[in-house]
Amino acid sequence: MGLAVAATVVYGIAHDGITARVCLEHLTGAPAPLEDATSAFGRLWEAAGTLWIGLVLGLPLAGAARLGAGPRLGVSELVRPVGVLLGLTGSIAFAMGLAGYWLSVSGRIEVPAEVAARVLPGRHALWMGDWWAHNASYLGGVLGGGLLVAWTLRTRRARGRVPDATAGSITVPGDR
Repeated sequence: MGLAVAATVVYGIAHDGITARVCLEHLTGAPAPLEDATSAFGRLWEAAGTLWIGLVLGLPLAGAARLGAGPRLGVSELVRPVGVLLGLTGSIAFAMGLAGYWLSVSGRIEVPAEVAARVLPGRHALWMGDWWAHNASYLGGVLGGGLLVAWTLRTRRARGRVPDATAGSITVPGDR
């Protein structure tokens, strides 16, 4: 669980650090100096904002890796899959941020009315790019986290089976 929390916090700080430079108004709700988002307090706020998703993903992942009979997966075996998940999520967020920006610039989508009142018109497309990137990160993290839990269970299940040399079949240890 600690791996999931640490990974999502690091991802959240990096993600918000990038998107704050694109459109700080997305994080603050109104124009503000960039120093507010890059300060130690800003980093702490970013960590707190992603801590919950790490807990939501970490609990089922820890359960899938450690609970029940059979071979368990250790943290070292989950580092790479978690890293792949974060890399894919970041790539999807980047692509969706570009899509949101492009759709806004081309007039296909508009910022919500309450946002339009707070964000300068010249920054609407940037806000939409950030919004799409953030939503893609959450959706990618949740869906990818579910897939990671399923992969973990499948990996444990596969490791729990050993070939039976005499019968040429696969048996579960203890089921003889």
